[in-house]
Amino acid sequence: RIGPRRYGHTGLPDEPGTVLLTVSGAVARPMVVEVPTGVPLRYVLEMAGAPPLPQGVLTGGYHGNWIDAVSSHNAVISRESLATVGGALGAGAILPIGPDT
Repeated sequence: RIGPRRYGHTGLPDEPGTVLLTVSGAVARPMVVEVPTGVPLRYVLEMAGAPPLPQGVLTGGYHGNWIDAVSSHNAVISRESLATVGGALGAGAILPIGPDT
């Protein structure tokens, strides 16, 4: 709806556009959400009602990786940022683990 030029200016300069994320696990509001690249992962987790510092977060789905709480607090939604902390964007699945797990 916004056109290719505007879409190309959405998100990070080196990874433009948006990403669909499926957020479930230890959250109050499981959701599918579309966000621009560069949005903090902690913001996505807050929107879904995840614990402030989950024990860990599975990023990317079945072929993704687990990241720890500090990494989930500091990472942004991008392939490069998630890879830097050991995660992966993969299929866009985001699953935090609650404190009682």
